[in-house]
Amino acid sequence: MKKHWCSGPSRTMGEFIGPRLGRYASMNPKVSLIIPVYNTSKHLVACLESVVSQSYKNIEVICVNDASTDQSAAILERYAGVDSRIRIVTHSRNKGLPASRNTGMLHASGDYIRHVDSDDVLPLNSTQNLLEIATRYDSEIVVGNADRISGAEIFEGDWLKRYMTPKYRIKLQDDVALWRTFGDVWLYLFNKKYVDKNQLRFHEEIQFGEDQIFVSSALAKASNISYCNDTVYLYREHS
Repeated sequence: MKKHWCSGPSRTMGEFIGPRLGRYASMNPKVSLIIPVYNTSKHLVACLESVVSQSYKNIEVICVNDASTDQSAAILERYAGVDSRIRIVTHSRNKGLPASRNTGMLHASGDYIRHVDSDDVLPLNSTQNLLEIATRYDSEIVVGNADRISGAEIFEGDWLKRYMTPKYRIKLQDDVALWRTFGDVWLYLFNKKYVDKNQLRFHEEIQFGEDQIFVSSALAKASNISYCNDTVYLYREHS
């Protein structure tokens, strides 16, 4: 589910600089980035470039081709051919976004999970900044900020920054501002053991608002949530 973010000052794509590189735990956990793909060839290259260029390198990229009919499959094959971290899972028929996210989680082997929409972009240090907090505070869930791409410009998204300051090891009831984060699953880094233990999955019969249901369930069950004040996602606005 897409959300329209409140807008601050704009920047061009070329001017955007990722968050500062942080120090993270000495361990080297794997992060699974799940990308559902359906007829997004126009923006898929930009998405994949941002993912494979992440400053944190121990990632696997699970691209779920939901029976695309454009050039998306060819683009995925090209990238998988040069980067062994990319895995392609193909649906024989179009199943929709929730089912594609579930397929990706089923194939994920990482210690943490991120969801990325195939027309969006990750800032350079996005995964590392989320992971640094997750490992430092043993967080089950870490949530960050998103900026909005409109044409060639980026507008600062202050949706979370208006209501929250960086906090760690909290529960949902500890800060009502967390209720304002319900919605976009790509704002989050999830501990995979936590996801599996609580059998968190997307409702495949619900094609609109599936993020809100998944995120609300995940946050409600968590005993250790952290908030990252960095921009961890660039959401593309479509007219």
